[in-house]
Amino acid sequence: MAFRHLVVVLLALAACQPTQVDGFSFSNLLKKSELARDLATFVLEKGVDGASSFFADRLEEAGEVDAANDIRQVGDLIEENIGLMVDATACAGSVAAGAGIVSAVSALATPACLDTATGVLNLVSDAVDNDGGQACPEGAIPISDAASCVEHCESVSPDCFSWYWDHGCCLCKSYCDNVPGGTETYTPPTTDSTTSCSPDVQYNVDFWGADIVPVTTKWADTAVSAASPEDCCEACSLYDFCQAWTFTAGSNCQERFPNAAGCCFLKKGSGYEVRSAPGMISGTTNTPPPAQCSLEFDTDLTGGDLLTADGFDTVVATISDVTCCNSCAQTPGCGAWTMTPPSFCQDRLNGPAVGCCFLKTSSGWTATKDDQGVMTSGVLLSR
Repeated sequence: MAFRHLVVVLLALAACQPTQVDGFSFSNLLKKSELARDLATFVLEKGVDGASSFFADRLEEAGEVDAANDIRQVGDLIEENIGLMVDATACAGSVAAGAGIVSAVSALATPACLDTATGVLNLVSDAVDNDGGQACPEGAIPISDAASCVEHCESVSPDCFSWYWDHGCCLCKSYCDNVPGGTETYTPPTTDSTTSCSPDVQYNVDFWGADIVPVTTKWADTAVSAASPEDCCEACSLYDFCQAWTFTAGSNCQERFPNAAGCCFLKKGSGYEVRSAPGMISGTTNTPPPAQCSLEFDTDLTGGDLLTADGFDTVVATISDVTCCNSCAQTPGCGAWTMTPPSFCQDRLNGPAVGCCFLKTSSGWTATKDDQGVMTSGVLLSR
């Protein structure tokens, strides 16, 4: 993990400010009007595409016109490195520029994840402003290089740590303290009326199967990083049509979320098996049941398009198979669908989309193998 590159964008910004007034402080700009939190929210909801424009627009609104113009000139670099910064939190999968946005949707911006992403952005901006031999930011210690920083953090919090190093300063972030051991001695907080999470939590249980399928990923499930079962349930309750979840140790998703405290697998409300699994915690939400559809991976339903009044095939934005299925259920005449990556419809939809959902009639299409392995299709079973 090349974390020393996390500040490249901030250094670039500081270096391209010849028109700025004396006393320019990047961290002050970032913190103005809670911009760091707003920027973290934007990236967690939509990915990094468009983040530099959002950043520049907000600065312009705050009266920092010169800084806004400078940011627009290096937009691609900013988005790439903001992605690296937020990826460092292990909160939302990969949101880096050019990567498939597997988990970067609004449902996954839980408070814990958002606080961490905001903290990383603020920390890095402080490091830029403190460059030049000054003291390390609060919570960081002087260490000569990134490798030594990793060794230090591993000694402080083995197996569940994240770290940041820049300009001789090392910060360790432990995710151990709030992670339950998956035993019956752990009791979640009482559910209140503001959440849709059900108090029915099962310990040492895995809800196997019935995973929500994201638009484009090499894993046929939707997983997010979570620090606790509460975070997991909250992510599920915010995600469109998620009704069940399983929380497990971070070691079960290290390939996707290095150094994450835990993994949260988002599920549909039916179709899963309740299996004994020591250390896992599972539960449900009070979300209304979605429509039901069959599911075929690597399959394209060719033909049978549901046409609009203008004679075009009907396509809507989607984030998962469940969302696409429900779009079909809510559209008169739809009986099937094919879900694709956003590149298949980016010229058809207003604004960015995580994925495309092509709506089909109940007949007239042919199921064909998708050799690229990026399409998923289904037939509507119940509305």
